[in-house]
Amino acid sequence: MNTIYKFNIIYYMDLELPLEVQDTVNFEELDEMQKDFICKQNALDLVLVENANELFRILMQEGDKNTNIEKILKAIGKERKNTIALPSQTFEVKQTKKENWVFTNTGDNRGELEDYICSCNNKVNKVSEDTIIYTIVGLDLGEGGHYAAIICDIEDKVIYIFDSMSGQVPGDDDYTTGGLDRAFKQVAKRLFIGETTFTGIKALKKYKFNIRSVYNPYILQPTGGFEEFISPVIQSLEKKNKKLMHQINIQHTDSQNHFCYIWSIWFAQIYLRGKIDLYDEIIDQIAEENMISLVVIKKYIFGIVNIIGNTIHSNFFNSKFKQIWSNHETPLENKFALYQLAVKRCTNMKDCLDNSIIDYNLKKISNTSDSKIKKMIC
Repeated sequence: MNTIYKFNIIYYMDLELPLEVQDTVNFEELDEMQKDFICKQNALDLVLVENANELFRILMQEGDKNTNIEKILKAIGKERKNTIALPSQTFEVKQTKKENWVFTNTGDNRGELEDYICSCNNKVNKVSEDTIIYTIVGLDLGEGGHYAAIICDIEDKVIYIFDSMSGQVPGDDDYTTGGLDRAFKQVAKRLFIGETTFTGIKALKKYKFNIRSVYNPYILQPTGGFEEFISPVIQSLEKKNKKLMHQINIQHTDSQNHFCYIWSIWFAQIYLRGKIDLYDEIIDQIAEENMISLVVIKKYIFGIVNIIGNTIHSNFFNSKFKQIWSNHETPLENKFALYQLAVKRCTNMKDCLDNSIIDYNLKKISNTSDSKIKKMIC
């Protein structure tokens, strides 16, 4: 148990104050945008909700020898027989002169992939004709990163790439393909098939696979949580009121949807349960009901935390993570309010998936009092 965790057991976090002013170990000082949210936009709750999002990221990704992602990947394998979960790994990518993202061809990055393939060879000693091998892979863009699920289905002879930033925008005829699609396919080919000096997984040499990107009739992560991307819902404002568009965009639910690695696990679990047919059913339901995708993934995450254990500042997380800051009732107006999700306690990953795709009702609740923090910083 580390020092900061002991600190959290002893001290109760004030639910009306950002963690930046309460936990100087895990959080930096409030930045200018956060101060603007609090002092000028009356959006303290957006800061608090994002604090809770960060607590989850810390739980899943921070600390030496953190294996929480691997624990969840292994746990979803119980959805069917003959599954093999590979460890998650991150690789560097770079942008070409034509602005395409590709695998960075440095000695260190190539070495990382070669070592990863070697590690996977040790895990995939023997496969059957209905084995499904799966993992999630991260790509480091330098300033930020993105994850996708990679599924190798031996029975169907297909390697699927699932990218939550690819998909159809409601009301738009164009299909958005994630900018990292090519790079994910590069990694998948080198891992499962082999390419140039990369051997691929040796136990799969006798099979011939097609690599396909999963078709998403509804885009689940339109901006990936990146501030520079404009939410499709408000792009119609660009010619009418660009300033308003940006004001809405930085508070939008899409800006709170940072969970590409969990979307990837969510998809992998669906695939293990019922392959592409089940995923098509679920994504069609989400599209038909024009759901706020952030609600879906937060319900799934809340269950994950039930299973792997509490975050630091668990009282703060349990209160704030089940909330979203949204203007979905007036999507083209800078009028945001606080809403609470309906969440259920989960005891296994089956419950997590089941609960994520039912009961999308949101309850509008009162904003958190901002009197304390305004006295401190405004």
